[in-house]
Amino acid sequence: MYHFRVYSRDSDGNESTSGDYTFTTLTDFPSTDPSLYAYPNPYNTSYGLPMNFRLNGLTGFYVYVYAPNGRLIRAMESTTETLSWDGKDSEGARVTENVCYAKLARAGEK
Repeated sequence: MYHFRVYSRDSDGNESTSGDYTFTTLTDFPSTDPSLYAYPNPYNTSYGLPMNFRLNGLTGFYVYVYAPNGRLIRAMESTTETLSWDGKDSEGARVTENVCYAKLARAGEK
């Protein structure tokens, strides 16, 4: 269990303090598939390096990269265990979103 209190100050210098609050976190985190890798993570297009996806033992998969609003930025297909994304959209322009979501799917799935 964690305890916290909020301290604040307005533009006139008046201070206030909240009451004490508590919260807990999940104790059993869902396990991740050790055969799935996405790196570097987090990724920033300013790194100048690709983001790599790897699925051990699975050749032929798709990676779909989405903007936070759900817009598909790029769909890519791999015929090996590894796929590299250069940080560009389907038109070849560098992605400017600060956050993107990647969905990995087996061949034939979307």
